[in-house]
Amino acid sequence: MTFVIRYDQPETILNSWCIEWQGKQYDIVKLTPDTAKKQWTTIIGKPVANK
Repeated sequence: MTFVIRYDQPETILNSWCIEWQGKQYDIVKLTPDTAKKQWTTIIGKPVANK
């Protein structure tokens, strides 16, 4: 799953975080900040396996 958020966030986003979206959880696999224009950060998430 790909998430796109604004570049300038109040907190630094960490790979160890988990995203909850529409009742499902996703582990952050990759963060790609837009260092050129500083507009967006792309986050690649992998669904958390059911335990």
